[in-house]
Amino acid sequence: MKTVYYNLPEFEYKRAENLHQALDVLKEGDWKILAGGTDLILDMKIGRQSPKKILDITRLGELRYVRAYNGKMFIGGGSRLQELLENALVKERLPILSSAIYEMASWQIRNVATIAGNICNASPAADSAPPLLIYDAKVKLSSSSGSRTLPISEFFLGPRKTAISSYELLEEIEVPTLDGYFQWYYKLGRRHAFT
Repeated sequence: MKTVYYNLPEFEYKRAENLHQALDVLKEGDWKILAGGTDLILDMKIGRQSPKKILDITRLGELRYVRAYNGKMFIGGGSRLQELLENALVKERLPILSSAIYEMASWQIRNVATIAGNICNASPAADSAPPLLIYDAKVKLSSSSGSRTLPISEFFLGPRKTAISSYELLEEIEVPTLDGYFQWYYKLGRRHAFT
């Protein structure tokens, strides 16, 4: 058996203690956000990404919530995928999203990965994107100068490309509920290893 060691490139690291502090740091520019890190750390190990500055927002509890109001669900961008999978409101009102999350990775990864991270990577294989597109979700992008809301269909610009600026973070996802409709999810791929 061969052991492989990876060296991460050098980077400056800051940990935000609250959302206001995170947005203040982001306005300086060139910060890569670390929320769960399931893709970022791997990308750094294999050399796909080499950020010079990393802003850790893993401890921002104010970005981890699920709320229902006026026929819509509001999901904090820092919500862990496993938290969403176990949330009764998500299971009941967003069953397609719940099923997609269930099919996504192992529980160990879901315990770390965030919904915003899955969306912001804009990977063609991102499992949360199709349900959110079906639901006509909107994303709230926040910066130190305010926030803006975009339909998720306008957020994705292409593979690994989004409309988020370097000084913004995805604070919230707004998802209209489809009451009165039958909803079902099926994951289809060419090979099981890719799904």
